[in-house]
Amino acid sequence: MVRLGYSVYGRAVVSRLTGEPLLYSPNGFLGAARQALTKLGVSLQPAEAERANNEGRSTQVPVNPVARVRGRFSRGSVTANGDWLLSDEPSSLGLWRLQVLRKNSTVFLNRYSGQSMQTMRDQIVARIGRLGEGKAFSAKDFLDIASRTTIDVTLASLTRSGRIRRVRRGLYDMPKVNPALGGKLSPDIDEAARAIARRQRWKIVPEGAWAANLLGLSTQVPAKIVYLTDGPNNEVPIGRRSIHFKHARPKAMAGLEGKFALVVQALRYLGREGVGPREIETLRAALSPAEKQKLVKDARFGVDWIYDVAKTIAEKTA
Repeated sequence: MVRLGYSVYGRAVVSRLTGEPLLYSPNGFLGAARQALTKLGVSLQPAEAERANNEGRSTQVPVNPVARVRGRFSRGSVTANGDWLLSDEPSSLGLWRLQVLRKNSTVFLNRYSGQSMQTMRDQIVARIGRLGEGKAFSAKDFLDIASRTTIDVTLASLTRSGRIRRVRRGLYDMPKVNPALGGKLSPDIDEAARAIARRQRWKIVPEGAWAANLLGLSTQVPAKIVYLTDGPNNEVPIGRRSIHFKHARPKAMAGLEGKFALVVQALRYLGREGVGPREIETLRAALSPAEKQKLVKDARFGVDWIYDVAKTIAEKTA
């Protein structure tokens, strides 16, 4: 554990990238700060900039985490009401504290020395560590933590130190290492495609043979890896392979999301005659009970034979 302030503590984990202790918080600094303030009796709600982004009224992601205080809050000589800016910049005293910056309006929540409230770089490193090996990401995946400049500098530093790998311009991953081969494995194509889609704000669905391969229904890796997308046609080289993004009509993409989209594309590729007991068992093992029920619910509006297969997959087995 780490001590954040008077009677305020947090759980700590060791960073896999730096070996240093970090404050553990699934939602980064903002989550830890809000939780700490809640325990101090502060009632918070999202500020206007965050609400606008969440409601789709603005595409700008707030760089500085801000929360609006509901009512008044007093702690010793600190009294604040209005917007609170939650910052991980260290105070001049090196203590975690509430510092009034503008009378009765804005306060900073600062960190305690170097091992409690995380710096922006620490937060980025911690999030990458939580992603795990093989996961791909881009700078936009961290815009809720820091400014683009800070993110770019941090990713460049981690790349130079060998902690992460630059797959292509603007795309990175935590490479998997195979001890038997004595080196790093090639980038995960599906992870790279999803990271690109998040960066471009595209909706993507693996097509045909690639969907079947991802689900374990086929051991054959297609020569051409294709993703249907609501974005433009595009070809992106990843190592020695290329990802082909193929624009699809909105009607073709409607309702295709998550595992349902993957299963439907794979079944269409295999065809009715190509789905046997082995394929059924493979899909049963790949889907959770909730995913099976959702598959049945979503498939009922599609092709009849796919709906029948979905019901068979969802059947309880002895």
